[in-house]
Amino acid sequence: MKKLVIAFLGIFLLLNVACSRDDNDTVSIVGTWNISSVKMKGTLSYNGQSAAINEETPADACSQKSSMVFNADGTGSVTSFANNNGTCEQLLSETFTYKFDGNTKVLTITQAGTTESVTLSFSGSNKFSYGETLNNVNFGDYYPQYDGFYYTGTISTVFVKK
Repeated sequence: MKKLVIAFLGIFLLLNVACSRDDNDTVSIVGTWNISSVKMKGTLSYNGQSAAINEETPADACSQKSSMVFNADGTGSVTSFANNNGTCEQLLSETFTYKFDGNTKVLTITQAGTTESVTLSFSGSNKFSYGETLNNVNFGDYYPQYDGFYYTGTISTVFVKK
């Protein structure tokens, strides 16, 4: 179940991110990027009990189907999948427009009238990550079977270029 929760958080972060700078080399975001792993450092609480989490978990085969596609014309799409009780289910498939500054690594995405900017952290030209700090997020808001599971801490999603 812990891996399902971790996979969910990676999917959740696809559109809700805040992150830090890595280096100053110019990079390109154009292409298809798939989830590789999810890093969590924080606390998971359920029914009055808490457990510390500090781990990086490789994405399972289902989550690896999740992708972000950045086209050269400034358009893109996101498709996310998650394992739900043994069944790989598509959670969403949406389009967006974007701007990316290869020097500062700031990615600005506009989707359904909402614009967000984040800074990506690159490892070479074929791997990037982004993360955010979550405070008391109830997984039940997204998956009813996990109602009452709360997470506080940081989570980073790592993507690799296909």
